Order: sequence, then C-alpha cells, then structure tokens
Amino acid sequence: MQQTVAMAARVILDVDTGTDDAVALMTAALSPDIELVGATSVNGNTGVEYTTENTLRVFDWIGMPEIPVFRGMDRPMVRPQP
Repeated sequence: MQQTVAMAARVILDVDTGTDDAVALMTAALSPDIELVGATSVNGNTGVEYTTENTLRVFDWIGMPEIPVFRGMDRPMVRPQP
C-alpha cells in the first residue's frame, strides 16, 4: 500500500496585527499543515508602523524571525462608494 504525504498549504497572511491577528500569525506559523511564506501588514485599528512592528514582534516571540514581513498601505487604495 502506497502512503501519500500531504503537503503544507503555502499561505501569506495580510494583517493589522492586534491580539486577534497575533494569535492567527502564531497559529499559522506553528502549524504543521501550513507553510507561512510571509505576512503583510496594513493600517487597521492603529497605524501601519505599529501593526508592522507588532507583526515582527510576534515572530520574534515565537522564535521565527526569519518569516518575512512586508509593510503595506497606510490607507485604503480605493474609497468606499456612498
């Protein structure tokens, strides 16, 4: 009988890292079923400079500072239609 090996899903997370996204980042980074390729940070409940720093700190905290983090937009690219 031939055994098949499931490959981990390659994922990039787009986050505005606060507590909820920090948990999602840690879960994805530490899951054997996910290959976390990287993260992008955007403006959310706080500015993008803080969400980027928070994302980097999460990866440092779990001992995975090699996961790349890319700073995204500090505001929406398109305004919502009225």
